[in-house]
Amino acid sequence: MSNQVGSEPKAQGNRSWVLFAIVAVFALGAMLFALSGAGTLGALLLSGVGGTKAEVGKPAPAFKVTTTLGMEIDSLKLHGSVIVVNFFASWCKPCQAEAHDMEEIWKEYQNDGVIFVGIAYEDTDVKIAQFVSKYGITFPVATSARDVGRDFGVTGVPETYVIDREGIVRYKQLGAIDPAELTGMIEYALQ
Repeated sequence: MSNQVGSEPKAQGNRSWVLFAIVAVFALGAMLFALSGAGTLGALLLSGVGGTKAEVGKPAPAFKVTTTLGMEIDSLKLHGSVIVVNFFASWCKPCQAEAHDMEEIWKEYQNDGVIFVGIAYEDTDVKIAQFVSKYGITFPVATSARDVGRDFGVTGVPETYVIDREGIVRYKQLGAIDPAELTGMIEYALQ
C-alpha cells in the first residue's frame, strides 16, 4: 500500500512539469515570432513583455545618424523642431504602403519647423537607396542604425514617433501610419 500512496503524488508532479513545459514552449514561440520582424503583431507581443524605451509623454532617446547622402543628424541639435522618426525597411510591405503618405506629409510640413528622419532598420545600403528612389523620398533617410532602433525599443517595422519641440514623445505608431492621425499629431506637437 505504501507504494500506491507514494506513486500518486509523483504522477501529479509529472503533470505539473508537463504543463510548465507546454507553457514555456508557447511563451518561447511567441517571443521568437515577435522577434522575427512580424510587424505590428510582433510589436504588440513584445510590448506586453517588456515595453519599449520611447514612450508617449516621456523624453525621446537622443540619437545621431548619418543619412544616405552623408549628412549627420543629431537630435540634440534639433531642439525646438518637431521631429518625425520613421523606422522602416525596404523589404517591409507596410513600409512600402506608407512611403507615399510619409513623403506627402513631409512636403506639407517641411517649412513649418518639422524634420522627418527615416531610419532604415536591418537593411542594406543598396536596398535603402532603391527604396528611396522607387518611392521618391526627399526627407533625410539614415542608413541602417541598429543602435538607434535599440534605444527607441523598436520591435518591428514600420514604427513612427513624433517628438515635440521640447524632446517629448507625443505619438508612437506601431505598424503603418494613418495619414490623418499623423498629421493631427504633428499639428498637436507644433502648438
